[in-house]
Amino acid sequence: MIPLYALGYIEDGEGRKHAFVVGAQRVFEAREAETFDKSYRVLKITPTYIEVEDQRLDVQALAPLELDSVIFWQNIFRHFDFDLCSCGSEAILKLVQLSSLVPAMPG
Repeated sequence: MIPLYALGYIEDGEGRKHAFVVGAQRVFEAREAETFDKSYRVLKITPTYIEVEDQRLDVQALAPLELDSVIFWQNIFRHFDFDLCSCGSEAILKLVQLSSLVPAMPG
């Protein structure tokens, strides 16, 4: 099992999907075929799941997306034009912790 929770994804103006994933008390953003947190690679982003590979352990897992959560986060990211580089993952993580749509992450 990969200790990640899929928040959702957005499509940018060029049609590329950006996944937002919570793990290790941080929020990560990655596109398909990109690596984040040094060892996780996004294999596929769909409306119902984000497929991730742990390259250290050579394990693949599906992080399911709940429709309500996807719609909520897509609206948040679009409305506030979030850029994780400028606002920082701590601000996004705080939103995640406050959201009733996302379960509490283990400490």
